[in-house]
Amino acid sequence: MNGYAELWSFVEKLLLLSHGQATVEHGFSINKEVEMCNMEEENVVSQRLICDYVRVCGGVTKVPLTKELLNHCATARNRYRIHLEDERKKKEKTEQREKGLKISLKSYTRNDAQSQMYAKL
Repeated sequence: MNGYAELWSFVEKLLLLSHGQATVEHGFSINKEVEMCNMEEENVVSQRLICDYVRVCGGVTKVPLTKELLNHCATARNRYRIHLEDERKKKEKTEQREKGLKISLKSYTRNDAQSQMYAKL
């Protein structure tokens, strides 16, 4: 019987282990529901927080609509527009910097080629 006791203890632990990851696996399925193509990590985390909060409140219809939440939603489009403008400016600045580097590199290689040509003469 002792041999079976050890086996039973092992089987119990094995069965508990399979249920021990249920919450983690449930989180993966929620992330899959929230996930869209090309989403950044910050967006996934934000949407996951929203889903969790809605679940804690007991559903979408039971989420309290506070003044702060309503104001935040009202100004969301303007904040997004400002964000897009900032991103556009960063991109333009990067492109200008890269363009300047390319011009510098071209002039450097042209000057280097000319100096090599004069060195041969």
